Amino acid sequence: MQLRNFRFSNPSKWPFFYGWFIAFMATIGLFVSIPGQTMAVSAFTDSLLQALDLTRNELSFAYMIGTLCSALLLKKAGVWYDKYGAKIVMFGATFIMAITMLGMAKILPMARGLVAITCHLTSLKIWILILLSFLFFLARLNGQGIMSMVARNMLMKWFFKKRGLANGISSMVANAVFAMATVGLALLVLRYNWDGAYEILAVVLLLSSFIFLGTYEEKPEDFGLLPDGEKIEVNNDKKIEPKTIRDFSYSEAIKTRAFWSVTMVTAFFGFFVTGFTFHIFSIFRDASIPWSIGKGVFIYSAILSTMLSFGGSVISDHIKIKYLVLLATVGGALCGIGLGFLEHMWSFYLLTLGYGTIGGLFGVLLAVAYPRYFGKKHLGAIAGRNMSLIIFLSAISPFMFSITKSFTGSYHLMATILSCAATFIFIFTLTVKEPQ
Repeated sequence: MQLRNFRFSNPSKWPFFYGWFIAFMATIGLFVSIPGQTMAVSAFTDSLLQALDLTRNELSFAYMIGTLCSALLLKKAGVWYDKYGAKIVMFGATFIMAITMLGMAKILPMARGLVAITCHLTSLKIWILILLSFLFFLARLNGQGIMSMVARNMLMKWFFKKRGLANGISSMVANAVFAMATVGLALLVLRYNWDGAYEILAVVLLLSSFIFLGTYEEKPEDFGLLPDGEKIEVNNDKKIEPKTIRDFSYSEAIKTRAFWSVTMVTAFFGFFVTGFTFHIFSIFRDASIPWSIGKGVFIYSAILSTMLSFGGSVISDHIKIKYLVLLATVGGALCGIGLGFLEHMWSFYLLTLGYGTIGGLFGVLLAVAYPRYFGKKHLGAIAGRNMSLIIFLSAISPFMFSITKSFTGSYHLMATILSCAATFIFIFTLTVKEPQ
């Protein structure tokens, strides 16, 4: 049996619309992509620095190299998704992620083995940095890149009129988990040590890969179903979608201001959240904020992002996408201002408000904007370009945060850059017109 034909049950024989189960499994897919997300790396940062005897700049540099390399392949990964479908691509990405987490757990023994094989011609630290860069490449490509893209895009193909509602429910739950992921993983590291925590993540990912293989399906039409669970009427020429949607090609999509508006604000969030969470403990130490208080930025922003992700998804069916982009850029500006004055408590709350705002709308824009703007036929390639830019900026972010801290003694310069970037995106978005 071919892998694409493997499934636990036939979606057409379910007692309720299989799309709602797809929404559940897409949310699970987002959950298990967390080991490849920045919040996972940040939970392990201090442990890796100590265990691998690396400086903060060295770790940031390895992360940057690995992530930059992954960004180069993400557009191609979008093409793979369009060609092979959600089932095959998600299975492969999750399976590779499991191997990657096991490699992270065993990085020290592997590096020592390579030193012995090469007769000590290369130092242990060099091999650690090479292995770390390669493992970061695999984690970022498959976790933050492919797994997130497949889960969101697959869900959008199962709904049309209820797309906002389905994404709202999924995003609401996912954002709450994402916002708490750093705290949860930090506790996992504290309980099982950094290498034990990686081994646990490897087992979870391995089991998940086979679950996805048996449950992920590309689109309802493959099983004689219609989006939203609508009934097929005999001798009825009614179209599946209530209005004509033009499917833009990849080259057409990237020439529109609408594409770049959404891409810039989501890439902004990728840049900010990566640098911020990667250096979270250093940032709080500089601002004299103890972790017992600092972790509140994740807890409180989770509440706001959960509400915004649901509300934003639902109203996205009734308003122009650019209004959500504008609100997200306001959240981005608040993040920059909050980071710049973090030694003051009022700024801590401003940062939390901004983080929750842009974080809540990030998933909404990634999931809803592109199928609304450009149709579904080339969704993988279009979303792949967006994700490649997000990961490119997230690649250089920790290193840039680290460098500005090294040269200026604080993160204030980075805060200014963030505020200016958010202001530019806001002005750019004001004149955006809907492509359809």
